[in-house]
Amino acid sequence: MGRGVLEVLLVDAKGLAGNDFLGRLDPYVVVQYRSQERKSSTARDQGRNPSWNEVFKFQINSTAANVQHKLFLRILDHDHLSSDDFLGEASINVADLISIGMEKGTSELNLARYSVVTADNSYRGEIKVGITFTAAKMHSQKSEQVRVVSSVKCDSDSFETIEIYALLPRLYAGRNPSWNEVLKFQISSTAANVQHKLVLRIMDHDNFSRDDFLGQATINITDVISIGMEKGKSEMNPAKYSVVMADNSYHGAIKVGITFTAATKVEDDGVQVGGWMHSYRD
Repeated sequence: MGRGVLEVLLVDAKGLAGNDFLGRLDPYVVVQYRSQERKSSTARDQGRNPSWNEVFKFQINSTAANVQHKLFLRILDHDHLSSDDFLGEASINVADLISIGMEKGTSELNLARYSVVTADNSYRGEIKVGITFTAAKMHSQKSEQVRVVSSVKCDSDSFETIEIYALLPRLYAGRNPSWNEVLKFQISSTAANVQHKLVLRIMDHDNFSRDDFLGQATINITDVISIGMEKGKSEMNPAKYSVVMADNSYHGAIKVGITFTAATKVEDDGVQVGGWMHSYRD
């Protein structure tokens, strides 16, 4: 879904539930995004209409489309002699905010009041919040990285080279990454009955957990190899190929150009023979 910083401006609340006899209601707010929590200061003696005017920041580090991106604001009354009382909760869906921010670089939910739901599921009071999402700008590493695999196995003494390259300037662009790199594989089998396919798996690099699978594209390169064996060289001009996600739905496209050069002698220049090859990673 996105990677960046979610900034929450907690302003105030109005008409909260609870007993504010003699002004002894001391509200505070626990703001939660997934496993991250932030706690406001306690608005001492401010009763049912407290003010905070505080800013909290959360690191967003998920690209999974099925993740629920919700912000929860739990309002409690600080109590010196017993456990703190639950005054109510508001929830805000920030999925669209993050999605738009990933495309435009930043997005904002203007200050607004959200209804507070009490323990008995009734509505009592409102809490005023503004939210901003700023997409991360990665310099030393890119958010999305590609791993390329050729299914062709090298099992003879005669090698040909196939080149795969991606276009567009190299820059971080969230859901629209660019690599502008050339990857080479050696091809050792040109038998007519062999299916030569190139599989491009797109992954999201994650510093704190396992990399996420974003989708893959498959390109049949049998014809480009066959023509190249006849003419010495053949090329598939840059084109966009559909990306298939884990649930077999289509989402996005990857732009690739391919060149095949037939060999006239054994080459040993350190080019990988089949298998996995990674795109650039700082």
